[in-house]
Amino acid sequence: MFLTHLHSFMGWSLLILLFLSVITAIVKSLNGGDFKASDKILFLGNMIVGHVQFIIGIIIYFTSNKVIFSKQIMSESVVRFFVVEHPLLMILGIFMMTLGYVKSKK
Repeated sequence: MFLTHLHSFMGWSLLILLFLSVITAIVKSLNGGDFKASDKILFLGNMIVGHVQFIIGIIIYFTSNKVIFSKQIMSESVVRFFVVEHPLLMILGIFMMTLGYVKSKK
């Protein structure tokens, strides 16, 4: 239960950090400015929070009673969300965030 609340809180924190990172990257790109050390710390913090969030999500995934592997996974929308859709989209999100961080370092 603690991990579920932490996962939820970190999700909102990650959303705020992502918003700030994207806005910062867009403004710097449009103005042609260089990234400062504070910008790089923001991007790194964003990536760290995202990866910790991902690890907590994996732990919850394999210990949650909402994740049920059965023949009815795809026919029940709530089960399908927790077993397939949410994890798949979050893996894609972490990949995109990591790719963005790597690109911002160059």
